[in-house]
Amino acid sequence: MSSTTQPTSAGPRYGVDADKFAEKFRTTSEEDLAVAMRGPYRDAILGEIFRQMPSRLRKDRAQGVKGALHWRISGPGGREDLYEVAFEDGACRVNREPTMEPRATMMIDAVAFLKLIAQATGPAKLVLTRRLRVRGDLPFAMRSEHLFRKPLDKD
Repeated sequence: MSSTTQPTSAGPRYGVDADKFAEKFRTTSEEDLAVAMRGPYRDAILGEIFRQMPSRLRKDRAQGVKGALHWRISGPGGREDLYEVAFEDGACRVNREPTMEPRATMMIDAVAFLKLIAQATGPAKLVLTRRLRVRGDLPFAMRSEHLFRKPLDKD
């Protein structure tokens, strides 16, 4: 399993700086993020976030982790974007379409997803407010959060 992903698997490459991306999302209102996620930039925003995941993987923490995490990101009019993050041998790959059965599935609305990625909120709060639902292996889903170097992390 490769630690990189093809541009077509998660979207085109835009070369966005993840820290600047996160800082922008942290300070943008939920209303403005909702407008952006209903518009033509939704695919580019989600694609860029998932495209960067393999390069942000903490390989030392991912050793021995095997399985897929599916992200189901809801949108207007019943739209749903599905991304698969598959782990094996200290690497991960991102697929726009599922290639394997998930160990866990995360269901979240697009604005909550952006706030989660930007570290403007945490998964526990989103679960408690029912903006994030987890189906399947809950410990695997919880562990996955710690497998990636997050935007604005100092290490």
